[in-house]
Amino acid sequence: MSRRPLPLRVPLLALAALHCLPSAARADDPRRPAAQPLTQRDRLYDVAFVGREAWVVGFPGIIRHTADSGITWESQQGGAKEALFSVAFADRRRGWIVGRSGLILHTTDGGKTWKRQKSPTRQHLFAVSFLDGKEGWAVGSFGAALHTTDGGQTWAAVKVVLGEPAAPGAAAEPAGRPKETDEQEENFGEGAWGGDDDPYGVDGQDDKKPEEKPDKGGQPAATKPAFDRHLNGVRALGLGKAIAAGESGKIIATADGGATWQERSSGAWVPLYDILFVTPERGFISGGVGTLLQTSDGGASWSQVETGQRAHLFGLALSGDRLHAVGRRGTLLRRTRDRFEVVPLGIYGWLSALAFGADGAGLLVGGQGLILHTTDGGKGWRRVGGR
Repeated sequence: MSRRPLPLRVPLLALAALHCLPSAARADDPRRPAAQPLTQRDRLYDVAFVGREAWVVGFPGIIRHTADSGITWESQQGGAKEALFSVAFADRRRGWIVGRSGLILHTTDGGKTWKRQKSPTRQHLFAVSFLDGKEGWAVGSFGAALHTTDGGQTWAAVKVVLGEPAAPGAAAEPAGRPKETDEQEENFGEGAWGGDDDPYGVDGQDDKKPEEKPDKGGQPAATKPAFDRHLNGVRALGLGKAIAAGESGKIIATADGGATWQERSSGAWVPLYDILFVTPERGFISGGVGTLLQTSDGGASWSQVETGQRAHLFGLALSGDRLHAVGRRGTLLRRTRDRFEVVPLGIYGWLSALAFGADGAGLLVGGQGLILHTTDGGKGWRRVGGR
């Protein structure tokens, strides 16, 4: 079923406040290319902050950079027209972007130049996470999982074969699936994502596995994964350690560089999306139908947190000690004390990701070329970025 979100709506009283600041080059560096205006056809999927610098990625092949927390912007060239789904930086110079059909881009100069790294898969890669400048993970469609320990000079396709069940003390498996109406209540018609109104049914993801081309020796370029659930999120947790989440409430973890994997019970059947760890022990995972999971034991067990929402939650970020979540229907949640409050944005389209940098600055991205900026840790937001 194809869906389309309703047109973006902005309250009339807020129109005057939504004028963008100039998206021009910095005055002290005239060589920096000014960012071209974004359009309603553009789709922005992820954002990463390092101090006051941030990078935004999307479709078609969009890479935007700001050196001043979102006041001014420049376009960066990755040489790709494919959808770019996820971005991660180890520091202000070294970063990676992953996208459709196994695409991996890498920079060592803050994005002035991006180069393709050799990928062992043609599956779509939806998430990337680096522990440092050397060890990183990428995951995607049909259980695709990649691992590198040399900054991406070589990426290995990791075969996800589940070992023993979740550790004792993990939440029990759910008794049954949610009613179909939970998933169907947001039927918007044909979607701007190229399909469903979410970041994980867009720009190439479909129900067919891309055929892996053989290498010169006649062997498949990558081992087909034994685990065929789409993996939407991944987080590097330590040397050789990572956790990933995806369809049907699946959470999987490895502590030996991907040689073996264990399933962690989520207690949910909904798709899971983003993963955020606040400390090595305390973390969160967002999911469909307002789902938010939390752990206090490093991901060994998970429990559900009441959000009071039904919209899918695609992205998580922390500002100070405040957890934020974004998702469908312009949903932005901000946790205060022990409850979530809805931050009104006057937007009905989808929101895919947000991130916070230095001094309370933050950026939020989504469909129709949307970039929102905050300077107060997420209390107030306004549009920036070239529209």
